[in-house]
Amino acid sequence: MFDKSRAGPATRLLAARLPLAIFAGLVCLWPVIMHGGWPYNHDGLRALLRIVEEAGQWQAGHPLPLWSNVFQQAYGSPAPILYHKLFSAVGACIWLLTGSPQTTLCLTLLLFMVIGFIGTGFALRMLAGRPVLAVEALSGWVLLSCNYSTTDWLSRGAMAEFAALCLLPYLFAWCIVLLQHGRCSRWIGPLMALLWLAHSGIALYCIIPLGLCTTVAAVRHGRALQNAIRPLFQAIAIFAVLILPFVLAALPMLAFADTPFLILHYRPQFTHAQFHRLFADPDWHWGDHSEGMTVQIDPLLLAVAAALALVIVVRPRLHWPALFLLLTAVLVVLLQLRAAVPLYAVIPGFAYIQFTWRLLCFLSVALSIGLGVVLVAVLDDRNGSPRSLPAPVIAGLVCLAMVSGLGKPRAPGPTEKWFSKADMTLGGQGIPTSGVSMEAPEYLPRVPGGPQEFGVLWQSARRSGLCTATLLGDPNREAAELHFRNDCSADAEIALPVFLAPGMRASHDAVSVAMVRGCDDPRVRLRPGAARVINLQMPGFFTALQDWWHGQASERRCET
Repeated sequence: MFDKSRAGPATRLLAARLPLAIFAGLVCLWPVIMHGGWPYNHDGLRALLRIVEEAGQWQAGHPLPLWSNVFQQAYGSPAPILYHKLFSAVGACIWLLTGSPQTTLCLTLLLFMVIGFIGTGFALRMLAGRPVLAVEALSGWVLLSCNYSTTDWLSRGAMAEFAALCLLPYLFAWCIVLLQHGRCSRWIGPLMALLWLAHSGIALYCIIPLGLCTTVAAVRHGRALQNAIRPLFQAIAIFAVLILPFVLAALPMLAFADTPFLILHYRPQFTHAQFHRLFADPDWHWGDHSEGMTVQIDPLLLAVAAALALVIVVRPRLHWPALFLLLTAVLVVLLQLRAAVPLYAVIPGFAYIQFTWRLLCFLSVALSIGLGVVLVAVLDDRNGSPRSLPAPVIAGLVCLAMVSGLGKPRAPGPTEKWFSKADMTLGGQGIPTSGVSMEAPEYLPRVPGGPQEFGVLWQSARRSGLCTATLLGDPNREAAELHFRNDCSADAEIALPVFLAPGMRASHDAVSVAMVRGCDDPRVRLRPGAARVINLQMPGFFTALQDWWHGQASERRCET
């Protein structure tokens, strides 16, 4: 750990770094802020819609949302509990304060950029044993402006992955403490819980840096590492306690939803990138088109990898962390090879990464911190004491970082390739319109015969011939309870235009009504008699768990 007598209080450390972090984030976001809309990307405005959904469910009285009655053309979706939550939850807080679509997205991104920037510096302070502000700032900027980072939020709209990326520097800081001092800090438990909420797939693959770190630390410290076993198990217990409510809430919806669809078409053997594009992507030039995605590793980061190899040889004090960072980067690159594809099918859960290039988040963080390691090695003399970096070297490094990073925070594509403010609102109420239906096959109900698209289920519903009740109220508003008008005959079985999910409860005139679902038509079916208004309570935590435990609302108990 760094010497607090030399570093000063934590507040002073933060005060020196926070303005730099905010400035770096604003530089990345400036073209978007100045435009007033949002650039086209792979995911459209779905990130914004998830934020609005989260906030709407909170206002409806569900602090842990399990269900959205707006998604999938108002038939409902378990996406709130099954999709990665952290970015949406943070964004929902900002949405409730501002009510502005663009402001919400920009401020949420800026917050995570600040977290990532400061986290990179934190890892370097754990390494250097002292504040190294200029080095921290340079490494933080490289993390925010590298290809993977900018492609994540700007080209792909992958806000969940970006949130996880910005938390990873703290994971590497923990690894550095273990390597340097043989100590296991318990805060890895809460950190892993946050990473799991940010992006469960990336959290699973944290086994890469954690496994490498533990192996290298065992080689360095030997039996002395036994002192880390007890706090490690305590950290695991903390992690388990923190994620338990989310796991329990997800269980009923995992039984309901067709989540295997995630790897039906998007498997590593089909989606891995051509290996040479990691080092040179001749078809990609930043800003040429709206979906300017690339898997190319920044030339600066490749240079850092080569420099780390030199540090391992010439700087014994930094040998072990440099080795760990370099091994992490090398392993990630090896996992991009076609020969590594079978591993994703063999190791349980690994196929859910879908795209092997997602692992470049670990490489980007490792080599961004690695840049700081190289600079600390230059700053240290042979005795490990700090010394000043020559002005020409500083100027050269700053120019290199600017050339590497400043070209990317440009708006992708021509001016018309933007969602306007009108696109981002509905009826002046701040509700995003793009992708309102949010049809995602992995969140559709399971049906016999395997995964189906939304259109197939909709056609099955039309063929059923059932009289359908009419929704009363706004279908674009999240609610704890929906109300339907029944104009069908008194003795008829009717359908509600909602998928039957665990935790739902139907009633009329304070009388409960039994519900079933069809095999190919998974809508709510019931017999309300002569009742004109039917109330449908949305899934709650305890009611959903109760139904899951008893196996209700399952495709195996459908009616033909």
